[in-house]
Amino acid sequence: SPILQRLGYGISLKEFIFLVYGGLRGAIALVMGLVILENEYVQPEVKQMLAFHISGIVLLTLFINGLTVDNLYQYMQMYPEPAYKTTYMRKICDRIEGECRERGVLPLSQH
Repeated sequence: SPILQRLGYGISLKEFIFLVYGGLRGAIALVMGLVILENEYVQPEVKQMLAFHISGIVLLTLFINGLTVDNLYQYMQMYPEPAYKTTYMRKICDRIEGECRERGVLPLSQH
């Protein structure tokens, strides 16, 4: 996003959306709840009820975000997998297999 880059953050729009989504975890409700709990003018019964509901909101948003953040990351394709990764991984695996053969370690398929 040009606005974010002009402000000096240097992040893309996809990164911005992902950061905002990841930050929506009930933090505002939690802060408001803490302010209310410390307020001496609010009745204790109301404080207890608010604390219960705010805890539920925070836990639900943590649970929902935790389950959906990976899907969002995959959907947005923020950092696509490099084309050379598969080739490089194959070369590494071949080298490990060769070293194992030299040292007499049997492959897992022959156990």
